[in-house]
Amino acid sequence: MKSTYKVGRSGEHLAAYFLLQYFDEIFEPNPTARYDFLVMKDDIPYKIQVKTSESAFHHRNKEMVRWDIKKKVHKTKKIYSENEVDIFAFCYLPYDQIEFQPNRNLTATWQKELDYIKEVNPRKSLERSITIINALKENDV
Repeated sequence: MKSTYKVGRSGEHLAAYFLLQYFDEIFEPNPTARYDFLVMKDDIPYKIQVKTSESAFHHRNKEMVRWDIKKKVHKTKKIYSENEVDIFAFCYLPYDQIEFQPNRNLTATWQKELDYIKEVNPRKSLERSITIINALKENDV
């Protein structure tokens, strides 16, 4: 099994591959930031947080994948606020697959069936997430 650091960095590289195909610019923020990438599209910034898994588990006769959405801050696990992260990139390394989800109404974990992950269209999930985030930001103004 790879170290947690290597798994996380591998997911970040996979996410960067997809992000570079869609966004005008992509930046790695200060290491203390609560997100992994700041990306720009049409002069609109989005904060992307990557979560990576390389293992599945059995649950009720199904193969599942789970990502922890909490991050340790000052020795306590804390959920990412809507101001800290706009979009999550959930990476599953064995399939080189990624699903983007807006940071809205998510629980402490994101869990999906392995068959679902196989069929995800990363670009469509990214475009859907951006559409949702843009609509929410417009309503906040």
